[in-house]
Amino acid sequence: MNFAALDFETANSDRNSACSLGVVIVEKGEIKEKLYWLIKPPRLYFHPINISIHGITERDVADKPEFNALWDEIYSHIKGRVLVAHNASFDMSVLRYILDTYSISYPEQDYYCSVTAARKAWPGLMSYRLDSMAAHLGIRFNHHNALEDALVSARIIIEACRLNQAETVAELSQKQKTRLGRIFPGGYTAASQSAGREAKLPRASSIVAAQKPADASHPCFNKTFVFTGTLQSISRRNAMQKVVNAGGICADYVYPNVNYLVVGVTDYNKLSDSEKSSKLLKAEALIKKGAGIRIITEDAFIKLLKEGL
Repeated sequence: MNFAALDFETANSDRNSACSLGVVIVEKGEIKEKLYWLIKPPRLYFHPINISIHGITERDVADKPEFNALWDEIYSHIKGRVLVAHNASFDMSVLRYILDTYSISYPEQDYYCSVTAARKAWPGLMSYRLDSMAAHLGIRFNHHNALEDALVSARIIIEACRLNQAETVAELSQKQKTRLGRIFPGGYTAASQSAGREAKLPRASSIVAAQKPADASHPCFNKTFVFTGTLQSISRRNAMQKVVNAGGICADYVYPNVNYLVVGVTDYNKLSDSEKSSKLLKAEALIKKGAGIRIITEDAFIKLLKEGL
């Protein structure tokens, strides 16, 4: 099996703020090359939470090249290979946004998510986070180092292929009854998961933006949204679609760089902790630690959408 596993770390909540990239080249099921770049983001600002996660600071990248100066070198290593990442919707969106920032045409490549591969290959695990999967596979690594994260993602795909007797990532996807994502000049197609899981609640990776340039002045542009609870005036899928059409990003879980958590309750402040969703509890805990997450109601979300009309 031949593919390239990659992992981005970002400087702040801007999806184009890549500050490091790790790439692992796999050929015939063996790791052949390990590559790592420090990258100067287009806006040289590092949020304290991001620094606490990966340890990279402004000083580390101040004299490093920006992404456009590195792209030819990076592409020479990944060209023609299926791309793999853990939570690929994030890493592929970083790639798209940083390419857009420098007006670089998208490459034409398939991609797959090692989270999806892990869920299919090892059903019933308590967690499919990268550190949990590393522990499950007996891998020691330094979490949130882009190269080390890419190495674990690569190992997940290698082991999943062996378990499923798949010779390629495409064959693994077929045997796992999923669909590869694809990035191409002018757009992308999200990787799909099983129909049964998606039928319950839409996955962020299943929402694809309309094929037109987004308005950079829209308040949702380049902002990450997570939804929790039942919305009354709009379906969750429709809400997520409006976000990505406006140039925003949807995520399935709460993490420090999320900008908005939309809660399907009019007054969530009156909820007891036992009544709050895990997403709401996680957002409140991160806010106490300094995260810039804004918790908003459905009405506030609808108003935010209309401000961009």
